[in-house]
Amino acid sequence: MSAAAEKGAAAVVGRLDAEGRLVAADPPLAALQAQAGGDEGGVLAVPQIAALARLARRLGITISRAAIAADGEQDVDLWVRAEPQGEEIALAITGWSGRPACPAPPGPPGEREADFLRAAADWMWETDDTLRLTQLSPGAAAAIGRNPAEFTGKQLTRLFRFRESGDGALPILTALAEHKGFEGQLAELRGGRKGRYLLSGVPLIDGMGRFAGFRGAAAAVRAGAAPAAAPARPDTAFGERLDQALRGPLAHIIDNAERLRAQPEGPLRRDYAGYADDIASAGRHLLALVDDLVDLQELIWPA
Repeated sequence: MSAAAEKGAAAVVGRLDAEGRLVAADPPLAALQAQAGGDEGGVLAVPQIAALARLARRLGITISRAAIAADGEQDVDLWVRAEPQGEEIALAITGWSGRPACPAPPGPPGEREADFLRAAADWMWETDDTLRLTQLSPGAAAAIGRNPAEFTGKQLTRLFRFRESGDGALPILTALAEHKGFEGQLAELRGGRKGRYLLSGVPLIDGMGRFAGFRGAAAAVRAGAAPAAAPARPDTAFGERLDQALRGPLAHIIDNAERLRAQPEGPLRRDYAGYADDIASAGRHLLALVDDLVDLQELIWPA
């Protein structure tokens, strides 16, 4: 068992200077730095932790989010808190749950629920525990007509005006008070762009079991979305949902795998390039299966 795992619930701390160098670190974090090929006192070399630190520095707010790091022959699931303190970034890392590097087990329940939200969403958003936006997916740009980066670090209410449900409740505020998931929150875009959305979200829980914010979805309420015609037969509706839920994510996976295989950031280890090729091939195979299922649907239920 690694020294990190023996830490249990205690937070492992570290500090980055203005140049991103790990100038102070508890032994488990120093060990991860060495495993990642970083030098003592050098630039933080653990990719996901370094990325969260850069995000916290850029936004000027505390970022608290899950991360994965390699620790010898295993992966370690972490919860990283990166807090700007002047020119430095203070790190507090909990979790330290080790698992074999391959195959990876299913994610925690919140992650799996977020996957379902993502499949039905027009775009995604994420907040901290005070509803300040920490992330908007690229798809938000077309909807809001502005650069999503303009909203990071600001309250979700700067982007949306929440509307009460039929019983006078605001589901998102109830969920915030009770630290639980929610769905069906009607919201309107603020500013020049017009648009109505149904928001849903799942809670983010850090490595100490504390509520850390929401990961949520925004699904546009289309004009005339409830036609007077009879609803589609269940088999047809299922096929349509399957096509919508899988085609986009699979195409995204294939595209990312192809980009990784092209090695735009420089040479990869041969086995990593092989993994990217396998992922792209498997994605194309699954996409072909989706096409076959949709075609079969048309044969069974012709228009």
